[in-house]
Amino acid sequence: MRPFLLALLFAPLAAFASGPFTSLHPEEFIPPAVETGSPDVYQGFISQVQEKLIALGFEPEGNTPAEFAAQMRSELAKWAKVIKAAKIVVE
Repeated sequence: MRPFLLALLFAPLAAFASGPFTSLHPEEFIPPAVETGSPDVYQGFISQVQEKLIALGFEPEGNTPAEFAAQMRSELAKWAKVIKAAKIVVE
């Protein structure tokens, strides 16, 4: 297939950018000693977790619960359009 035909074929998808993401909720895995410690202890723990994630190939980012909820709403709306346009159904 000629390159310009491929470009035309995939042009409707140009508005969509995506990548995998994983949500970690710290309250699920923070040791009690860190949770009750000083902000410096907490930040040190988070830094260690980030270093381990980076070593595994992740690109850690942090946000607030409100920012995460907004991101999830945005992702759901975006992919709902793709699913509807592609007429994807659950079998």
